[in-house]
Amino acid sequence: MSGLTSLKKRVEFLKNLLEVNEADGFFINNLQNVFYLTGFTGSSGYVLITRNKNYFLTDFRYMLQSKKEVSNLFKIVIIKKFDEIFDLLKEGKTLLCEKESLTLDLYEELKKKKLKIKPISSPVLDLRVYKNEEEIEKIRKAQKFSEKVLKKALSILKPDKTKEIELALEIEYEMKRNGFQVAFPTIVASGKHSALPHAKPRNVTIKNNSILLIDMGSVYKGYHSDMTRTFWVGNNPPDWFKEIYEITLNALSMVEEKIKIGMHVRDVDNIARSYITERGYGEKFGHGLGHGVGIEIHEKPSLSPRGKEIIDKGMVFTIEPGIYLENKGGVRIEDLACINKKGELEILTGFEKRLKKI
Repeated sequence: MSGLTSLKKRVEFLKNLLEVNEADGFFINNLQNVFYLTGFTGSSGYVLITRNKNYFLTDFRYMLQSKKEVSNLFKIVIIKKFDEIFDLLKEGKTLLCEKESLTLDLYEELKKKKLKIKPISSPVLDLRVYKNEEEIEKIRKAQKFSEKVLKKALSILKPDKTKEIELALEIEYEMKRNGFQVAFPTIVASGKHSALPHAKPRNVTIKNNSILLIDMGSVYKGYHSDMTRTFWVGNNPPDWFKEIYEITLNALSMVEEKIKIGMHVRDVDNIARSYITERGYGEKFGHGLGHGVGIEIHEKPSLSPRGKEIIDKGMVFTIEPGIYLENKGGVRIEDLACINKKGELEILTGFEKRLKKI
């Protein structure tokens, strides 16, 4: 699948699945997958691929928008009722559906149409693992912009005055003000609160002489970025903090030096996990090393002990080791990376990784 870099090839691949599965149509209702295949950014749209034609279906609200956005590989059909979609197939025909998106309501609707339903694991989710140069460039632009926003946010931070929630809102405001979307709710966690991997910003001030962890990302033309940096607010970080920061940074560097095409994602995760364990903090690193990033902030591959993928060209993923100490605080350092067309690891994150005091 890594060679399927054009939309035309990706649609042809899905068409070939009809023959492999002895089916007459493939229905796609996951909106992210619809966007991936057609370019449509609205909130109601569907794809139906048959052996002879490719359809994009939506309602009157999106008639003009779809004409501007949808690829000419698809025939646009405006429907008044949802079940009109399946009038394009005759009774008794076999229809593939994405099992991850097959709800009970949809299943019952299809049964009424007397179609043979064949749920399969969505091949579109697998196609999305391998980004082409255009997709990677969108992610790169989102990442570069996020770094500008983070630098500006740190410049206005006033210890003992600025609140966590205020800094998070400032980051998200700056993104939206410049035409970017927010990839996920921004994490700003200070002091002991930084020990929560998915901490929510609080209405409390960021104290001097404390940890500050910021996890943030933006969206450019439908593609996400993701980055975490941990700082020390003040001049004299304690030894325990410097120790876990150094271990986390070393784990990140080791992964970035050793990762190669053909490696199993579990082995990539183990590079960092075994090192952190050797240093005595294995139980304090409780999440996976990283995750794929693209149209969604979390997608394949999964760099974790439970991951199943093999590192290959076109993959974009995070590398984010962390150590979290209850009642003390935590450190996470997260880079965004890709395997470029040369088959080399390219770090998309340019923000400084060495311990920064602010």
